[in-house]
Amino acid sequence: MTPFDLSRASLTNFDRDNISIRIEDVSGVPMLKVSADRIDPVYKNRIKPIGIMPGQNESDLPKPTHIYSNRSSEETPVLIEMELSMFDANPGHEIDTKIPVGTEPLFAPYRIVGNLTASGGPVDDYYVSPGSSGYVVEVPFILSFDAGDDNVLAVSTDFQGINQWWILGWQSNSYRESVRHEFTGPCNGTYPVKGILVTGEGVY
Repeated sequence: MTPFDLSRASLTNFDRDNISIRIEDVSGVPMLKVSADRIDPVYKNRIKPIGIMPGQNESDLPKPTHIYSNRSSEETPVLIEMELSMFDANPGHEIDTKIPVGTEPLFAPYRIVGNLTASGGPVDDYYVSPGSSGYVVEVPFILSFDAGDDNVLAVSTDFQGINQWWILGWQSNSYRESVRHEFTGPCNGTYPVKGILVTGEGVY
């Protein structure tokens, strides 16, 4: 189970008045439910960098003009990501970053379906660094929405546990789980999605 305190949740590029975020029990598993009557994408224009000449004051440069739209176009080609995040600065114990399975929060329910190695793996050719371990995991996404057949919904979710300390500089070790998938057209059902779990990264 992944503990999730909605009071510490931060929303970026979401309209808080039109979206609902809550924990819902699904077959005994608490799952994060994000729902809305309608979610429209937001696109923006590309901002061209402006060079600064030696001795020139940045405040003297023209301010960039931001243009937004709910459609992709030559003028607004950049899709703005919608993000929900939460940060817990004090879990209350040293995190077991080498063997988090069964002891630390992970996306649930999950299945370990393969391994990642230093030579790569079956998920985006991701590889693990020496001393760490990597696994291919599978977690369910439950989706229900109407959309055009050419609509693409890209969902990515990440979870990280990290220990940090100071000895002549910052040191750390960590584990992390990442799941990403693209869904095309309308969706209605439970979709098994593959991701990665990397453990034992850093200094021990």
